[in-house]
Amino acid sequence: SGDRVKSVKQEDDLTTIQLADKSVFGNSKITMMFDPKTFDLRQWTITDAQGKDTTVMIFNTKEGVSFAPDTFAIDYTANRELNTNKAR
Repeated sequence: SGDRVKSVKQEDDLTTIQLADKSVFGNSKITMMFDPKTFDLRQWTITDAQGKDTTVMIFNTKEGVSFAPDTFAIDYTANRELNTNKAR
């Protein structure tokens, strides 16, 4: 039933926002933690329908770094063929 901000918690060293939306996450939720001064995303945790957490932490980042255009390219045709062959 739409977007839901479940909680916002402001501390000296962290701002935490928890979202839940059954139409997107089902019975899961996402908790995002930001630097309160720069609003940089520091980590997020997905809590699945079974109550299990998966956390991704972001640290030691560098700004202004260049990547080749194909660094994050996805070959959808190759992936589709690979998945089709696995299903057989």
